[in-house]
Amino acid sequence: MDGQRIIQILNIHALFDLENVPKETQDGRSEGRHGLRNRKGLRQQCISFLVGPAKCGLGISEIQEILKVEQLTNSALGNGYCIGVIDLRGTTVPVIDFSALLTYRECDSSTEATKGDRRIIVLRMGEEFFGLLVDSVESIVSYYKEDLKTFPAFQSSRREMFKGCISIEENEDILLLDHTNILSNDEVMQITHGHSKIYNASNNKLKITKASGVGTKRTFITFKVDQIFAIGISEVKEIIECPDMLLQPPGMPKYCRGVLNLRGDLFPIVDAQIMYGLESRSEKKSNKVLIFKNADARFGLVVDSVEAIISINNEAKVRLPDLLYSNVGSMAEDVVEAIQSKDSSGVNQNLLILNSSSIAKRIKTAG
Repeated sequence: MDGQRIIQILNIHALFDLENVPKETQDGRSEGRHGLRNRKGLRQQCISFLVGPAKCGLGISEIQEILKVEQLTNSALGNGYCIGVIDLRGTTVPVIDFSALLTYRECDSSTEATKGDRRIIVLRMGEEFFGLLVDSVESIVSYYKEDLKTFPAFQSSRREMFKGCISIEENEDILLLDHTNILSNDEVMQITHGHSKIYNASNNKLKITKASGVGTKRTFITFKVDQIFAIGISEVKEIIECPDMLLQPPGMPKYCRGVLNLRGDLFPIVDAQIMYGLESRSEKKSNKVLIFKNADARFGLVVDSVEAIISINNEAKVRLPDLLYSNVGSMAEDVVEAIQSKDSSGVNQNLLILNSSSIAKRIKTAG
Protein backbone atom coordinates (compact mmCIF):
# COMPACT_ATOMS: atom_id res chain seq x y z
CA MET A 1 0.00 0.00 0.00
CA ASP A 2 2.83 2.41 -0.94
CA GLY A 3 4.21 2.15 2.59
CA GLN A 4 1.28 4.05 4.08
CA ARG A 5 -0.20 1.29 6.25
CA ILE A 6 0.21 -2.35 7.13
CA ILE A 7 -2.82 -4.61 6.75
CA GLN A 8 -2.96 -7.87 8.66
CA ILE A 9 -4.83 -10.66 6.90
CA LEU A 10 -6.87 -12.86 9.28
CA ASN A 11 -7.56 -16.53 8.73
CA ILE A 12 -11.34 -16.82 9.12
CA HIS A 13 -11.23 -20.60 9.66
CA ALA A 14 -8.73 -20.18 12.46
CA LEU A 15 -11.00 -17.68 14.22
CA PHE A 16 -13.63 -20.36 14.70
CA ASP A 17 -11.08 -22.59 16.45
CA LEU A 18 -10.50 -20.03 19.21
CA GLU A 19 -11.82 -20.83 22.69
CA ASN A 20 -15.12 -19.26 23.85
CA VAL A 21 -16.22 -18.39 20.31
CA PRO A 22 -19.84 -19.57 19.85
CA LYS A 23 -20.07 -22.46 17.41
CA GLU A 24 -23.25 -23.38 15.63
CA THR A 25 -24.26 -27.00 16.08
CA GLN A 26 -25.23 -29.30 13.23
CA ASP A 27 -28.92 -28.91 14.06
CA GLY A 28 -28.61 -25.16 13.93
CA ARG A 29 -27.31 -24.93 10.37
CA SER A 30 -29.57 -23.23 7.94
CA GLU A 31 -31.45 -25.63 5.74
CA GLY A 32 -33.22 -22.94 3.78
CA ARG A 33 -36.64 -21.55 4.59
CA HIS A 34 -39.79 -23.13 3.20
CA GLY A 35 -43.45 -22.20 3.25
CA LEU A 36 -45.56 -23.67 6.06
CA ARG A 37 -47.76 -25.48 3.60
CA ASN A 38 -44.79 -27.67 2.53
CA ARG A 39 -43.90 -28.71 6.08
CA LYS A 40 -44.44 -32.19 7.45
CA GLY A 41 -45.31 -33.24 10.95
CA LEU A 42 -47.49 -31.74 13.63
CA ARG A 43 -47.98 -27.99 13.63
CA GLN A 44 -47.36 -26.38 17.00
CA GLN A 45 -48.46 -23.04 18.41
CA CYS A 46 -46.89 -20.63 20.84
CA ILE A 47 -47.78 -17.24 22.25
CA SER A 48 -45.10 -14.63 21.65
CA PHE A 49 -44.36 -11.72 23.94
CA LEU A 50 -41.73 -9.02 24.44
CA VAL A 51 -39.22 -9.23 27.28
CA GLY A 52 -36.82 -6.30 27.14
CA PRO A 53 -35.26 -6.30 23.65
CA ALA A 54 -36.19 -9.94 22.94
CA LYS A 55 -39.29 -11.54 21.44
CA CYS A 56 -39.91 -14.75 23.37
CA GLY A 57 -42.52 -17.49 23.15
CA LEU A 58 -44.21 -20.17 25.27
CA GLY A 59 -46.39 -23.05 24.09
CA ILE A 60 -50.11 -22.33 24.41
CA SER A 61 -50.69 -25.49 26.46
CA GLU A 62 -48.01 -24.41 28.96
CA ILE A 63 -49.76 -21.14 29.86
CA GLN A 64 -52.54 -21.12 32.44
CA GLU A 65 -53.73 -17.56 31.86
CA ILE A 66 -52.55 -14.16 30.66
CA LEU A 67 -53.79 -11.25 32.75
CA LYS A 68 -53.84 -7.48 32.57
CA VAL A 69 -53.35 -6.32 36.16
CA GLU A 70 -53.14 -2.64 37.02
CA GLN A 71 -51.62 -3.03 40.47
CA LEU A 72 -49.74 -5.61 42.52
CA THR A 73 -50.03 -6.23 46.23
CA ASN A 74 -46.85 -5.94 48.28
CA SER A 75 -45.39 -9.24 49.37
CA ALA A 76 -43.48 -10.27 52.48
CA LEU A 77 -41.05 -11.89 50.03
CA GLY A 78 -41.04 -8.91 47.68
CA ASN A 79 -37.32 -8.87 47.07
CA GLY A 80 -34.99 -10.09 44.38
CA TYR A 81 -37.01 -10.72 41.22
CA CYS A 82 -40.39 -10.92 42.98
CA ILE A 83 -42.19 -7.58 42.71
CA GLY A 84 -45.48 -8.46 44.43
CA VAL A 85 -48.45 -10.80 44.34
CA ILE A 86 -51.89 -11.03 42.76
CA ASP A 87 -54.99 -12.79 44.02
CA LEU A 88 -56.13 -15.23 41.32
CA ARG A 89 -59.66 -16.17 42.40
CA GLY A 90 -58.53 -16.76 45.97
CA THR A 91 -55.07 -18.16 45.23
CA THR A 92 -52.00 -16.03 45.97
CA VAL A 93 -49.70 -15.84 42.93
CA PRO A 94 -46.22 -14.28 43.19
CA VAL A 95 -45.18 -12.16 40.20
CA ILE A 96 -41.61 -12.25 38.86
CA ASP A 97 -40.11 -9.48 36.73
CA PHE A 98 -39.11 -11.77 33.87
CA SER A 99 -37.06 -9.14 32.05
CA ALA A 100 -34.94 -8.68 35.19
CA LEU A 101 -34.64 -12.46 35.65
CA LEU A 102 -33.22 -12.67 32.11
CA THR A 103 -30.80 -9.84 33.03
CA TYR A 104 -32.20 -7.41 30.45
CA ARG A 105 -32.80 -4.68 33.04
CA GLU A 106 -32.90 -3.91 36.73
CA CYS A 107 -35.92 -5.22 38.62
CA ASP A 108 -38.90 -2.84 38.33
CA SER A 109 -40.94 -2.88 41.54
CA SER A 110 -42.42 0.60 41.09
CA THR A 111 -46.14 1.34 41.08
CA GLU A 112 -45.90 1.68 37.29
CA ALA A 113 -44.53 -1.85 36.82
CA THR A 114 -47.78 -3.31 35.48
CA LYS A 115 -49.07 -0.28 33.58
CA GLY A 116 -49.45 0.12 29.83
CA ASP A 117 -49.08 -2.96 27.65
CA ARG A 118 -47.48 -5.14 30.31
CA ARG A 119 -49.13 -8.48 31.07
CA ILE A 120 -48.72 -11.28 33.61
CA ILE A 121 -48.32 -14.79 32.21
CA VAL A 122 -49.49 -17.32 34.81
CA LEU A 123 -47.74 -20.70 34.90
CA ARG A 124 -48.29 -23.65 37.19
CA MET A 125 -45.67 -25.52 39.20
CA GLY A 126 -47.33 -28.66 40.53
CA GLU A 127 -50.07 -27.33 42.81
CA GLU A 128 -48.59 -23.82 42.96
CA PHE A 129 -48.83 -20.87 40.60
CA PHE A 130 -46.47 -18.04 39.68
CA GLY A 131 -46.64 -15.17 37.23
CA LEU A 132 -44.09 -13.75 34.79
CA LEU A 133 -44.36 -10.01 34.14
CA VAL A 134 -43.65 -9.34 30.43
CA ASP A 135 -43.60 -6.07 28.50
CA SER A 136 -46.41 -6.98 26.09
CA VAL A 137 -48.13 -9.98 24.53
CA GLU A 138 -47.71 -10.00 20.77
CA SER A 139 -49.08 -12.94 18.76
CA ILE A 140 -50.12 -16.53 18.39
CA VAL A 141 -47.51 -18.13 16.12
CA SER A 142 -47.80 -21.45 14.28
CA TYR A 143 -44.58 -23.31 13.55
CA TYR A 144 -43.17 -26.75 12.73
CA LYS A 145 -40.32 -28.62 14.34
CA GLU A 146 -37.97 -27.77 11.49
CA ASP A 147 -38.58 -24.04 12.10
CA LEU A 148 -36.88 -24.40 15.49
CA LYS A 149 -33.16 -23.66 15.16
CA THR A 150 -30.60 -24.60 17.80
CA PHE A 151 -28.68 -21.83 19.54
CA PRO A 152 -24.90 -21.52 19.15
CA ALA A 153 -23.19 -23.40 22.01
CA PHE A 154 -22.25 -20.54 24.33
CA GLN A 155 -22.31 -20.36 28.10
CA SER A 156 -24.99 -18.31 29.85
CA SER A 157 -26.62 -18.45 33.26
CA ARG A 158 -30.05 -18.34 31.58
CA ARG A 159 -29.26 -20.45 28.50
CA GLU A 160 -31.10 -23.52 29.85
CA MET A 161 -34.42 -21.64 29.82
CA PHE A 162 -34.55 -21.66 26.01
CA LYS A 163 -35.28 -24.49 23.57
CA GLY A 164 -34.06 -22.57 20.55
CA CYS A 165 -35.14 -19.96 18.02
CA ILE A 166 -38.28 -20.14 15.88
CA SER A 167 -37.21 -18.86 12.47
CA ILE A 168 -39.93 -18.48 9.83
CA GLU A 169 -39.61 -16.58 6.58
CA GLU A 170 -40.89 -12.98 6.78
CA ASN A 171 -41.43 -13.29 10.55
CA GLU A 172 -39.29 -11.90 13.31
CA ASP A 173 -37.31 -14.63 15.06
CA ILE A 174 -38.74 -15.82 18.40
CA LEU A 175 -36.76 -17.22 21.33
CA LEU A 176 -38.78 -20.27 22.41
CA LEU A 177 -38.71 -20.82 26.16
CA ASP A 178 -38.41 -24.23 27.76
CA HIS A 179 -41.36 -24.50 30.13
CA THR A 180 -39.81 -27.23 32.30
CA ASN A 181 -36.53 -25.37 32.78
CA ILE A 182 -38.31 -22.19 33.83
CA LEU A 183 -40.12 -24.23 36.46
CA SER A 184 -36.86 -25.79 37.67
CA ASN A 185 -34.99 -22.49 37.86
CA ASP A 186 -33.70 -22.01 41.43
CA GLU A 187 -34.91 -18.40 41.82
CA VAL A 188 -38.38 -19.24 40.48
CA MET A 189 -38.70 -22.28 42.74
CA GLN A 190 -37.63 -20.36 45.85
CA ILE A 191 -40.06 -17.52 45.18
CA THR A 192 -42.97 -19.85 44.39
CA HIS A 193 -42.43 -22.27 47.28
CA GLY A 194 -41.77 -19.41 49.71
CA HIS A 195 -45.05 -17.69 48.91
CA SER A 196 -46.92 -20.98 49.06
CA LYS A 197 -45.72 -21.53 52.64
CA ILE A 198 -46.45 -17.96 53.77
CA TYR A 199 -49.88 -17.73 52.18
CA ASN A 200 -51.15 -21.09 53.41
CA ALA A 201 -50.37 -23.70 50.76
CA SER A 202 -52.97 -26.09 52.15
CA ASN A 203 -55.76 -23.63 51.38
CA ASN A 204 -54.39 -23.05 47.88
CA LYS A 205 -54.24 -26.79 47.31
CA LEU A 206 -57.86 -27.13 48.38
CA LYS A 207 -58.93 -24.38 45.97
CA ILE A 208 -57.02 -25.94 43.08
CA THR A 209 -58.48 -29.39 43.76
CA LYS A 210 -61.96 -27.96 44.05
CA ALA A 211 -61.63 -25.95 40.86
CA SER A 212 -60.26 -28.91 38.89
CA GLY A 213 -63.38 -30.90 39.68
CA VAL A 214 -65.87 -28.28 38.54
CA GLY A 215 -66.91 -29.31 35.04
CA THR A 216 -65.01 -28.77 31.83
CA LYS A 217 -62.63 -25.86 31.58
CA ARG A 218 -62.62 -23.72 28.43
CA THR A 219 -59.96 -21.21 27.44
CA PHE A 220 -60.75 -17.93 25.68
CA ILE A 221 -58.85 -15.02 24.15
CA THR A 222 -60.39 -11.70 25.15
CA PHE A 223 -60.06 -8.69 22.85
CA LYS A 224 -61.49 -5.23 22.46
CA VAL A 225 -63.70 -3.89 19.68
CA ASP A 226 -65.18 -0.87 21.46
CA GLN A 227 -65.85 -3.25 24.38
CA ILE A 228 -64.48 -6.58 25.56
CA PHE A 229 -65.35 -9.76 23.63
CA ALA A 230 -64.02 -13.31 23.82
CA ILE A 231 -63.55 -16.23 21.46
CA GLY A 232 -62.40 -19.81 22.02
CA ILE A 233 -58.62 -20.03 21.78
CA SER A 234 -58.90 -23.13 19.59
CA GLU A 235 -60.71 -21.06 16.93
CA VAL A 236 -57.81 -18.59 16.58
CA LYS A 237 -55.00 -19.92 14.41
CA GLU A 238 -52.66 -16.93 14.72
CA ILE A 239 -52.50 -13.36 15.97
CA ILE A 240 -50.41 -10.95 13.91
CA GLU A 241 -49.62 -7.26 13.76
CA CYS A 242 -51.73 -5.13 11.45
CA PRO A 243 -50.04 -5.44 8.02
CA ASP A 244 -48.93 -2.24 6.30
CA MET A 245 -49.17 -3.67 2.78
CA LEU A 246 -52.27 -5.48 1.48
CA LEU A 247 -53.38 -6.51 -1.99
CA GLN A 248 -56.26 -4.38 -3.28
CA PRO A 249 -58.38 -6.39 -5.75
CA PRO A 250 -61.23 -4.43 -7.38
CA GLY A 251 -64.78 -4.69 -6.07
CA MET A 252 -63.95 -5.44 -2.43
CA PRO A 253 -66.71 -4.71 0.12
CA LYS A 254 -66.10 -1.61 2.22
CA TYR A 255 -65.44 -3.59 5.41
CA CYS A 256 -62.49 -5.40 3.76
CA ARG A 257 -59.16 -3.61 4.11
CA GLY A 258 -57.53 -5.81 1.51
CA VAL A 259 -56.14 -9.29 0.92
CA LEU A 260 -53.14 -10.58 2.85
CA ASN A 261 -50.57 -12.99 1.45
CA LEU A 262 -49.52 -14.92 4.55
CA ARG A 263 -46.88 -17.48 3.62
CA GLY A 264 -48.59 -18.30 0.34
CA ASP A 265 -52.21 -18.24 1.58
CA LEU A 266 -54.46 -15.39 0.41
CA PHE A 267 -57.36 -14.27 2.59
CA PRO A 268 -59.30 -11.07 3.37
CA ILE A 269 -58.51 -8.76 6.29
CA VAL A 270 -61.80 -7.54 7.74
CA ASP A 271 -62.23 -4.37 9.79
CA ALA A 272 -64.61 -5.31 12.62
CA GLN A 273 -65.50 -1.67 13.27
CA ILE A 274 -66.77 -1.10 9.73
CA MET A 275 -68.44 -4.51 9.32
CA TYR A 276 -70.47 -4.06 12.49
CA GLY A 277 -71.20 -0.37 11.90
CA LEU A 278 -69.43 0.73 15.06
CA GLU A 279 -67.80 4.09 15.65
CA SER A 280 -64.57 4.33 13.67
CA ARG A 281 -61.30 4.70 15.56
CA SER A 282 -57.82 5.80 14.69
CA GLU A 283 -55.07 3.25 14.17
CA LYS A 284 -53.08 2.34 17.26
CA LYS A 285 -49.90 0.43 17.84
CA SER A 286 -51.90 -2.11 19.85
CA ASN A 287 -54.19 -3.03 16.92
CA LYS A 288 -53.99 -6.74 16.10
CA VAL A 289 -55.36 -9.15 13.51
CA LEU A 290 -56.92 -12.43 14.66
CA ILE A 291 -56.52 -15.13 12.00
CA PHE A 292 -59.34 -17.71 11.73
CA LYS A 293 -59.50 -20.85 9.61
CA ASN A 294 -62.44 -23.22 9.64
CA ALA A 295 -64.54 -25.20 7.20
CA ASP A 296 -66.35 -22.05 6.09
CA ALA A 297 -63.49 -19.66 5.36
CA ARG A 298 -60.15 -18.22 6.33
CA PHE A 299 -60.02 -14.56 7.25
CA GLY A 300 -58.36 -11.99 9.50
CA LEU A 301 -60.29 -9.76 11.90
CA VAL A 302 -58.81 -6.39 12.92
CA VAL A 303 -59.41 -5.66 16.62
CA ASP A 304 -58.44 -2.74 18.84
CA SER A 305 -56.26 -4.85 21.14
CA VAL A 306 -55.78 -8.32 22.58
CA GLU A 307 -56.45 -8.18 26.31
CA ALA A 308 -55.92 -11.54 28.00
CA ILE A 309 -56.22 -15.32 27.94
CA ILE A 310 -58.58 -16.71 30.53
CA SER A 311 -59.89 -20.12 31.58
CA ILE A 312 -63.50 -20.64 32.69
CA ASN A 313 -65.14 -23.71 34.20
CA ASN A 314 -68.49 -24.45 32.58
CA GLU A 315 -70.22 -25.09 35.90
CA ALA A 316 -68.80 -21.87 37.41
CA LYS A 317 -70.20 -19.54 34.75
CA VAL A 318 -73.57 -17.76 34.79
CA ARG A 319 -75.45 -17.39 31.50
CA LEU A 320 -76.70 -13.87 30.87
CA PRO A 321 -80.02 -12.99 29.19
CA ASP A 322 -79.77 -11.98 25.53
CA LEU A 323 -81.24 -8.56 26.33
CA LEU A 324 -78.03 -7.54 28.11
CA TYR A 325 -75.96 -7.57 24.91
CA SER A 326 -78.45 -6.08 22.47
CA ASN A 327 -76.50 -2.80 22.66
CA VAL A 328 -73.68 -4.13 20.44
CA GLY A 329 -75.82 -3.83 17.32
CA SER A 330 -75.38 -6.36 14.51
CA MET A 331 -72.45 -7.94 16.37
CA ALA A 332 -75.06 -9.53 18.67
CA GLU A 333 -75.93 -11.91 15.79
CA ASP A 334 -72.43 -13.40 16.07
CA VAL A 335 -72.55 -13.70 19.87
CA VAL A 336 -73.04 -17.39 20.60
CA GLU A 337 -73.10 -16.95 24.36
CA ALA A 338 -73.06 -14.24 27.02
CA ILE A 339 -71.68 -15.33 30.39
CA GLN A 340 -70.63 -13.94 33.70
CA SER A 341 -67.45 -15.17 35.37
CA LYS A 342 -64.94 -13.95 37.90
CA ASP A 343 -61.84 -12.10 36.74
CA SER A 344 -58.36 -12.49 38.22
CA SER A 345 -59.39 -10.45 41.27
CA GLY A 346 -62.55 -12.45 41.92
CA VAL A 347 -64.80 -9.67 40.59
CA ASN A 348 -67.70 -10.63 38.31
CA GLN A 349 -67.21 -9.71 34.65
CA ASN A 350 -69.57 -10.03 31.68
CA LEU A 351 -68.17 -11.69 28.57
CA LEU A 352 -69.69 -11.85 25.09
CA ILE A 353 -68.47 -15.01 23.34
CA LEU A 354 -68.22 -14.76 19.54
CA ASN A 355 -68.44 -17.64 17.06
CA SER A 356 -65.95 -17.65 14.17
CA SER A 357 -68.27 -19.69 11.89
CA SER A 358 -70.98 -17.08 12.29
CA ILE A 359 -68.48 -14.31 11.47
CA ALA A 360 -67.31 -16.25 8.40
CA LYS A 361 -70.91 -16.57 7.19
CA ARG A 362 -71.41 -12.82 7.69
CA ILE A 363 -68.30 -12.05 5.61
CA LYS A 364 -69.55 -14.24 2.78
CA THR A 365 -72.99 -12.61 2.63
CA ALA A 366 -72.19 -8.97 3.52
CA GLY A 367 -71.93 -6.46 0.71
